[in-house]
Amino acid sequence: MTAPTAVVTGASGYLGSQVCRTLDAQGWHVVWLARSSPPAARHYCRYDLAGPISGEVTEVLRSADLLVHTAYDLTLTDAAEIWRVNVQGMRRLLAAASDAEVRRTIVLSSMSAYAGTSQLYGRAKLDIEAMCVAAGGCAVRPGLVYGDQPGGMAAALRRLTKLPVVPIIAGGAGIYTVCDVDLMAAILDLATTEIFPVGTISVAHPTRVSLLEARSVLRRGGRPSLPLCADPLVVGLRRIACCRACPPATSVPRRLTARPGANRSRRHGWRTGQRSRRAPAGPSAPHQADGDQRAR
Repeated sequence: MTAPTAVVTGASGYLGSQVCRTLDAQGWHVVWLARSSPPAARHYCRYDLAGPISGEVTEVLRSADLLVHTAYDLTLTDAAEIWRVNVQGMRRLLAAASDAEVRRTIVLSSMSAYAGTSQLYGRAKLDIEAMCVAAGGCAVRPGLVYGDQPGGMAAALRRLTKLPVVPIIAGGAGIYTVCDVDLMAAILDLATTEIFPVGTISVAHPTRVSLLEARSVLRRGGRPSLPLCADPLVVGLRRIACCRACPPATSVPRRLTARPGANRSRRHGWRTGQRSRRAPAGPSAPHQADGDQRAR
């Protein structure tokens, strides 16, 4: 049986590289798209979000069963440039994927994308989400992603642990978090589930973590001590896959916590938008009956 093909943009980045390794470990043929070849890439294709879609990328998309878009240029600060590179770059990629008849598209968004936000980053992500959903894709909004070697915002937060003072975010309301293992489990399930949810999905523990608490955990380095889920993260999505009117319910990802020994689990629903559609699935993720077997 021929392995399904996944094309991942931003493959040299923190989350993009994790998505590539996760799918590769499950038997997918993974093509890493980035501006330069990542050392771990077995199949690489050069891709620049700011430029036109090349013939090589077009050819790769024609063989793809799954497109996972994680690329985003965070170095830009001018609104016009942010929209030219990130938003219009996404528009070009979606058009190419549609022409190539890619079966399903997953876009990594952010919890900064919410109605009424004044942040340029959040507004750009909202526009990207809208395009993704209109094209029949699924936009995933993760909380602050942390793990053994956190990147992105978690890495920046870890650098803040060396400061003598703690900055306050959003009036001290705290931040939502998700373990990288749980986020990758959710991405894998979206890639393989029989009924593909079209819309937006938030993947995070429902309880906010104060910046002070996050700081006390991250400053120790390594993977934080975490309570484990009582049920696998992704089984709920399959259980209700045939119920189009209901949002999928799953176990809560583990919560970043500074309290060792905690072993409580809580439940929440994945907030989803609009609709679901049936699409051919890739290789099934291993069924887990007792607990999160992906936890390390």
